[in-house]
Amino acid sequence: MDATTIWRPNAGCSIRYRSHNESIECLQELSVVTANAPYIIFIGDSRLRQLRDGLILELTGNDYDFQANREAIVDPLFYKKHAASGKYYPSAGVHVWFEWFSHMDDGFGPLTNHLKKLILSDFKPSLLVMGVGVWLMRDCHRTGVSLDACVQRYSKEFEKLYPVLVELSATTKMIWLPQCAVHEKKFEHVDNINVGFTNKNM
Repeated sequence: MDATTIWRPNAGCSIRYRSHNESIECLQELSVVTANAPYIIFIGDSRLRQLRDGLILELTGNDYDFQANREAIVDPLFYKKHAASGKYYPSAGVHVWFEWFSHMDDGFGPLTNHLKKLILSDFKPSLLVMGVGVWLMRDCHRTGVSLDACVQRYSKEFEKLYPVLVELSATTKMIWLPQCAVHEKKFEHVDNINVGFTNKNM
């Protein structure tokens, strides 16, 4: 699928786009049902950070996505590019948090340990949105690792992480975000940091 194509579900279904007010009402209703302000956590790489930014834009009208909007004004007190950051948005009554993890691990690394801490914690987020893999694809491209070998490594690391995700899903609603299509022409004239981000290896 081309990155500029709008995905549509199977025949008989349609995507409903919620208005700004509907999105806020949904979160406010959730806070009434649970007797707590919703807490949404995004864990992963810059794609997840941009999803977080998209949610904030939807809820507040403030655009912090500097990668998509070069005129975005970023507050350094709560916005960290490659670090944990978060904030409570009173207009929507929701906490939105981002945890930066560029890679999975062998089952004993920082991402796995972070998820295990969430399992043991009394605090449970309302929703956990996760996804990593882009940086692995870039690393493989830079070091000459074949696509097949890179996919095998991704699969092995995901298999190590999977039992932790299953255990966490018993108490927390989760979404694992697959790799999405990219607009390859946008990467033709950028520096080497984005080399390897193609639709073939996503």
